[in-house]
Amino acid sequence: MNYMDLMQSVNPLSALKALNIEATLQGAYVQFPCLKCQEKAVIKAYGDKKNVMYCPQCKTTRHIISLTMAKNNLEWEDAKKFLKDHIAAKKIAQELTFEYDLRYIKLLEEKGLDKEFCTRMGIGYPKGKTMLAGCVAFTVRDEEGNRIAYYGLRIKDGKPVFHKSFNPELYLYLSRPNSNIP
Repeated sequence: MNYMDLMQSVNPLSALKALNIEATLQGAYVQFPCLKCQEKAVIKAYGDKKNVMYCPQCKTTRHIISLTMAKNNLEWEDAKKFLKDHIAAKKIAQELTFEYDLRYIKLLEEKGLDKEFCTRMGIGYPKGKTMLAGCVAFTVRDEEGNRIAYYGLRIKDGKPVFHKSFNPELYLYLSRPNSNIP
């Protein structure tokens, strides 16, 4: 596994816990005591620059691999192996057994998404009381087309909503032209 793949696949909360560092999830960041000054440091849990930590007190910046090296006194390859063997996030291996009833709403039309496209891609407003109530829901599929999760954007503020165990970055891929994924 190369450097970038490892950086994207590691769950930072799990990594810090495996390193015996007390940590808590704070939105898109994981907060923990800095190894250098013991003040509050953060590491990004999702998105751009995932697994890069910063301590505002001592200005230390490092990534999850160098943090593992420092905490466990490991060389580069050993730290990568530790992360890969113990905490790399795993892709979901089985299809969801439930399906949201997704409705086409005026907001989607206003955003330029037609009903046929939304139906084909699994985009809509979930009917009933669900974790994604108040969100526009998107069906997440793996590369084989299996429905493996739902991801939501809250209508009122555009913030992402998904189950904490779901790592959307493991499922971002370029669709193949002429793909028959519904």
